[in-house]
Amino acid sequence: MLIQSDGERHDSLIRPATHRLTTRRSSAPFMPFDGTDIHCGLRALFPSLGLVFSHIFMPIILPDLPIADRIAAEGISVMTEVEFLRREGISVIPQQTAERQDIRPLEIAVLNLMPHKQRTEKQLARLLGHTLMQVHMTLLRTDSHESANESTDHLERFYKTWEDVRGRQFDGLIVTGAPVEHLNFAEVHYWEELNEIMTWARANVCSRLSICWGAQAALHHAHGIEKQPLHRKAFGVFTHQAENWQHPLVEGFDDQFSVPVSRNTEILRTDIEQVKELDILASSQETGLYLLQNINQRDTYMFNHPEYGAKTLRKEYERDVTAGKRDPRDVPLNYFPNNDPSLCPKNNWRANGRLFYANWLNQMYRLTTSDIRDIPTLSNDRSSHDRV
Repeated sequence: MLIQSDGERHDSLIRPATHRLTTRRSSAPFMPFDGTDIHCGLRALFPSLGLVFSHIFMPIILPDLPIADRIAAEGISVMTEVEFLRREGISVIPQQTAERQDIRPLEIAVLNLMPHKQRTEKQLARLLGHTLMQVHMTLLRTDSHESANESTDHLERFYKTWEDVRGRQFDGLIVTGAPVEHLNFAEVHYWEELNEIMTWARANVCSRLSICWGAQAALHHAHGIEKQPLHRKAFGVFTHQAENWQHPLVEGFDDQFSVPVSRNTEILRTDIEQVKELDILASSQETGLYLLQNINQRDTYMFNHPEYGAKTLRKEYERDVTAGKRDPRDVPLNYFPNNDPSLCPKNNWRANGRLFYANWLNQMYRLTTSDIRDIPTLSNDRSSHDRV
């Protein structure tokens, strides 16, 4: 890490396990902390320095993806499988130094069900790489579905199937959304494989995050809850509020915050309230439920899209207009300045998205173990269909 003071350079390798006395779990050699802890800790170590903390984020480890250079250019610390990509403001440590650190990267698998996979790769890598933890991201795809929008070369080079990794354990699994809302779950042709993956994840993944349709599918798998069609697509950027301010996933959220929404279906609050294992963490008065988590903190369900870039909704709007599925006057709500699609939209949800993923990884650190082979499992839990 590069520390600057009045134009001077002070190179200091600050390990996430720097202050052993603050570690409260003997089973793990690392303990999460927020940026305030780092600032206070460094000021205690260097009280005479006027420190400037412009970059305090740990790297994300990516395969040698085409998106790696673009992610690094955005100021996010990225490591390829071969070398660390340099980032302005932070000194780069060699692989052998990283291996000597008293830490291991969080192993995160991403089951990417989206048609434009490289766009989703970049969005998630941007958020996972903008935290204090080292993250190693493994990209997964279903074996029973052939992507029509991504090259076979890209999938074969950078993706693994579930069969490739089913003998491994992961700290986290992200299941993305998919453009199959119009189908019943059983009609999705990779539904059987997805069910097997979600069952496998209960015994081999510490923390699971499902997004949009992926969240609806995970709730149906775990609790038998059905998605319900909306009379009109929820499409735009909407105001949300937290409902449980004490919960670690919404710690630090603003009283109101914006999140992009793009879906034709919803999960009803009344159905969630019948499942005592689920906590409602955030919602929107306009678009309904946003964020849920199981009380064991292992399963998180997020129905909207804080990972979206500034232009993502614009691309979806233009796609639907071109296909004749949307009137050009029916623009995403609260998105374009003055509702004028010729004007460039502004991203006013970026900070909240970063905070959510930082909170999720931080919570995962508290749940996982130093040896990934010993991660806590849910395979012996009682039936997930228990109701109030």
